[in-house]
Amino acid sequence: MSDDLRVASARFISQGADGSFVVPAYTMAVFVKAQNGAQGKGLKADATMGAADIAPYGLTKVFVRGGMNGWGEVDAFSYVGAGVYQAKVTIGSSGSQEFKIASGDWSTVDFGAKSGEQDVKFGIAQTLQRSGANMKANFVAGTYQFTLNAAVPTAPVLTVSEFVPYGATKVFLRGSMNGWGETSQFVYTAGLYQFSIALTAGDYEFKVASADWSTVNYGAGSDGQAVTVGQNKTLAATNDNLKMNISANGTYLFTVDAATPTAPVLKVVKQ
Repeated sequence: MSDDLRVASARFISQGADGSFVVPAYTMAVFVKAQNGAQGKGLKADATMGAADIAPYGLTKVFVRGGMNGWGEVDAFSYVGAGVYQAKVTIGSSGSQEFKIASGDWSTVDFGAKSGEQDVKFGIAQTLQRSGANMKANFVAGTYQFTLNAAVPTAPVLTVSEFVPYGATKVFLRGSMNGWGETSQFVYTAGLYQFSIALTAGDYEFKVASADWSTVNYGAGSDGQAVTVGQNKTLAATNDNLKMNISANGTYLFTVDAATPTAPVLKVVKQ
């Protein structure tokens, strides 16, 4: 029993032969089991071995809340384990935006910048402060990855970086135009993978793939193998090559929009 309402809300939920303890964030609670009859063996030392990782903020939903989403509960973090939360946030227009990391009640979780550290630098980890100032960053329209390491729940560390669909994996145009090799590497800029190549008139087969033909390997989907210059083509993770006819010699720009990494969209245009 406790006069503190937060501590008093700690409880054990019975689930058949098992159950779970619920303890609010930033709270320490002691559970006592009433003894009835002879003392039992108690819990084994490895009783929690293999149990699911417990999120630092428990069942509380945590959001990126700022000008980019009306300071609402739109862009929620997902807990990925080992104290780390991640959120993928789409910024609709370029410019400076202010934001904080907070729960729906602006109380259970409320973190901002330390004094003098409001400016966020992309790719640089920054330790936050409870009830700190609004953070701000100069975004270019696109998608960004917010990573919150809350291994120390009272001083989480935030890193904001541009979201790259396939991470550090190099992505290539691999086909009959280059011996199916790794000479034609796409360049990732502002949400798009792009590569230009000089082609002579004729028929080509190709795929969009990484060096290992596994991490990234996209070809023809359910709508067939044909690629038409100037038209979008949704790719799929299949063994079927894409096929394209080039009617005129020239330089062609291959653009892959991987906003949906598992279903990237290809467009080929003559420059």
